[in-house]
Amino acid sequence: MPENLVAITSPETFTQLMQQDLNRITLLNFWAPWAQPCEQMNNAITEFAKRYPQIMFMNVEAEEQPDVSESFDVEAVPTIIILRGHTLLSKISGANVAALSESLAVHAAAPPQRAFGGVSHSNVAPQAAPANYEAMQRGPLMNEPLDGTDELLHALPPAMKVDAESPQDTERRCRELMTRSKVMLFIKGRPDMPRCGFSQKTVALLREQKVDFDYYDILSDENVRQKLKQINDWPTFPQIIVNGELIGGLDIVKNYTSFPAVSTEELLSVLNEIGLHVAAEDVVKPQSSMAQKVYTAFLDTLAGTLPESLDAQRDAVVADMEYKEIFSDSVTWLLFFREVRAMMEAATVHDFHLQDLTRPQPKRFKRHMSALVNFFRFRADRLAEFDELVLATEELENKRIALEDGVEEARLAITTTIATRKQQEPHVKQLRQENLAHSDKLLELKKEQGKLLAEVDTLKVEKAEAVQKQTDVQYQLQLLAAELNKLHARLVSHPTELRKQLTELHGQMHSDRASLVEHERKAKELRGKMDVLVQLESDLSACIVAMEQVAAELERASREAHALDEAKATIALHEEEQSTLQRRMEHVENQVQLANTRLERARKTLEEQRAASQARMDDLTARLGEVSRNRRERHALAELRNGESADVERELESVLQEHEAHYAKMQLEKDALCRTASAYMDALTRTIPLEM
Repeated sequence: MPENLVAITSPETFTQLMQQDLNRITLLNFWAPWAQPCEQMNNAITEFAKRYPQIMFMNVEAEEQPDVSESFDVEAVPTIIILRGHTLLSKISGANVAALSESLAVHAAAPPQRAFGGVSHSNVAPQAAPANYEAMQRGPLMNEPLDGTDELLHALPPAMKVDAESPQDTERRCRELMTRSKVMLFIKGRPDMPRCGFSQKTVALLREQKVDFDYYDILSDENVRQKLKQINDWPTFPQIIVNGELIGGLDIVKNYTSFPAVSTEELLSVLNEIGLHVAAEDVVKPQSSMAQKVYTAFLDTLAGTLPESLDAQRDAVVADMEYKEIFSDSVTWLLFFREVRAMMEAATVHDFHLQDLTRPQPKRFKRHMSALVNFFRFRADRLAEFDELVLATEELENKRIALEDGVEEARLAITTTIATRKQQEPHVKQLRQENLAHSDKLLELKKEQGKLLAEVDTLKVEKAEAVQKQTDVQYQLQLLAAELNKLHARLVSHPTELRKQLTELHGQMHSDRASLVEHERKAKELRGKMDVLVQLESDLSACIVAMEQVAAELERASREAHALDEAKATIALHEEEQSTLQRRMEHVENQVQLANTRLERARKTLEEQRAASQARMDDLTARLGEVSRNRRERHALAELRNGESADVERELESVLQEHEAHYAKMQLEKDALCRTASAYMDALTRTIPLEM
């Protein structure tokens, strides 16, 4: 791999590389492993890195580095960003190798622009690619035009251009969109065609959980996209809105749990209940030592894990180490972290890290404490799981017993097989010796057969030659006889000469007959040898049949030996499984013992609480008696006062009656006086005439 081609593994590495040289051209290749076009672009980037050693090439996996991807507004992969320092030179979307080659050739040949010093000492992240591409017409550092921005602006899709809409209208529209459905998902693209990996994973996660949701494509409306970042104070997408409130993005939804958050007072109450006295400020600003104490207390309460057991595990781990004192503390920390992480997993927290123990953050610590508090409150629901564990343990015990019975049966079968083999061992040895003897004899017979076959071949050749000679002699005799007849017919020889010739012919004939007899004798001997060879061949066939029987016996013995080996292997496997089950049983027994210890401790705590409740009840009973006594006294006083009040009421009633009688009397007198006055006035009127 070229030296100028690096892979970005963290935002810190990216920032550090970008701060090294503001005059250098940097190419950022945003890719994803699931996108097929990225493979072609990655190969092209490797070749371009070899061709342009003066350019720094950075491969950024978009989904693994979301901060870097969002800072450059990467919407799809592959995407190529070309920078000089922190100045954007070019942006290429899609697997366009030709455009990339042309852009690299132009920018690599261009002279370096003026920058403020050679090395950047700023800790500010590189400037993000502007959402409105018209802002790219001017350089962000020196207010200079950028090459090729006109073409980029004209090539910009209409959906990406910002519409003329007031911020108030945009915010109102965003609020309406956020409350359009109970679960609202703002993503890049559509659920059936997401345009980024985060949106794809979020949609898959919601569908997997069978959540009904509505969606909005933020790539189709740049105003909504930018305003949502401000309203929810969340810079990335996708965003999940539930009942008009932001839940978070993909990472939050992945680790989302259903437990409610608890207040600081509730947390302090639970900590006091488990015997740990912590101040509220320690929860608001947690320290490593305090967090360790809290997790230790919860381990003791929820999991029954004591520090002594961790120390015992640590001693067992470092026992064989050369420098125990060096690794002791680190092993303790790792064992403690392993137990805490297992407890947090049981409490449905799946993103617990070692950093949460060494450098706890307030928000994460509060969230983890909420999970543990809810787990502590509803731990009684885990009794069903404990019952299931007991049933599983019983099933394992039954399986272990069945396996032990099977092992015993296998042992008996193997013992029987071994005894049978021991009984058959002398017979097998005898068969092996006979087999060896037959093999030796067979080799000798094969050698003898070879010799005899060679002799037979030689005799056959001699026989053929003798037969040929005999045929020739007979043919010559016939010729001579014919010639002799001709001569007898033509010549009249002297009787003495004729006798002499006849004598010679008789002698030659006798010699020929003797030769023929000799050849017949040799042929008879050859026939005898052939019969011997045939008999020998039949004997060899019988020997081969016997050898095959011996080989079959040996094969059967080999199969029995193989079966014995398999039986031994099965026994070893059963023994191993039995030891595994034994270890599991010991582990379960330890867990049961710890559960019994916790139960005993809970029983003691319950008894103490019962005693405290009884004392409190006695105190309340005494106070109740005193209150009852005071109540009776007050009732008596109230009855006395009620009597006095009744007397007063009776007196008041009599007074009222007297008042009413007096009032009636006065009314009668008033009426009488009125009638008298009226009569008097009438009399005066009649007596004294008045002018009208």
